[in-house]
Amino acid sequence: MKKLSFYTLVFSLMSGGLFAQVKIVQEKELQLKKSDSGDYYEVSITPSPFTLQFDGRELMVSAGLTEALFESTKPEIDINVDFGSYFYIGKFLAMEEDASYLPTGAHEAASLNKNHGAISEAGGRSSYEVHFLDIAGDKKPLSDFKEFYMSVWLDQNKDQFIDTKELIHLKVNIQ
Repeated sequence: MKKLSFYTLVFSLMSGGLFAQVKIVQEKELQLKKSDSGDYYEVSITPSPFTLQFDGRELMVSAGLTEALFESTKPEIDINVDFGSYFYIGKFLAMEEDASYLPTGAHEAASLNKNHGAISEAGGRSSYEVHFLDIAGDKKPLSDFKEFYMSVWLDQNKDQFIDTKELIHLKVNIQ
């Protein structure tokens, strides 16, 4: 696998004393900042593809076109019980093995793993390259958008419960 020579943005999640990282990688250095409301983080990217790099073999992501996404991807829920959550176990899409998109539909989430586009890397890490957002089955390039939203959940303790420190809400500004 080709080694990336990009700058990275790291947002760290802590749970149960374990330290894990999720990175957004792109050709320029990215800055993560708290939103004015303090309810989520923001990052600015170019309209080029970006890569999510993460510890472990699976990362759950729900994407949307409005901030309303965050209401349906809250922490402190059991994904086997809370049907209202986009992370409910039955709402993960069956994505292709070579997928390179994030679904944006209501009640949809992506389980990014080797069966759904993620690539295993050395040291127990994985990566997933995002080229498109899927809007009702139509894959549109990032350049078609000015912004989108992501809820990113790394289930560090593998209990299928979204602990507060395992989840980040993120607004992605495309410049």
